[in-house]
Amino acid sequence: MKKLFGLLLVTVICFLAVPVCISATLPTQTTDDTQGIDLNENSTSGSQRSLINPIKVFVAGACVEVYFNASLGNLSLSIEDESGNVVYWQSVITYSGQLIFVDISSFNTGEYTIELVNLQGQYLEGSFRIE
Repeated sequence: MKKLFGLLLVTVICFLAVPVCISATLPTQTTDDTQGIDLNENSTSGSQRSLINPIKVFVAGACVEVYFNASLGNLSLSIEDESGNVVYWQSVITYSGQLIFVDISSFNTGEYTIELVNLQGQYLEGSFRIE
């Protein structure tokens, strides 16, 4: 009985540890409901542009998936709405193979900009639209 209870408890804890936003789509693949975000668009800010692009970003349903192909140290990940309001922000210590899910189900319809900035001021940004 104790083993059964322990197994049940571990199962519940593991289930709760799963990110709220789950997608069956791998970040390196696209399907009909997955939209890649181009991180090579021009910026209006004066920050130094990154020369490499080891990050892939996709919108898949109600999630933004951020996949890191390499360890990039500390990054700031932010999403702004079309009025320039920050609607999401996270500090990330990256590692190769890391996948971050951002739940965008509560975001309003409109244009959004995602920006990733390292401690040296290098950045990648791109935009996406929520219909």
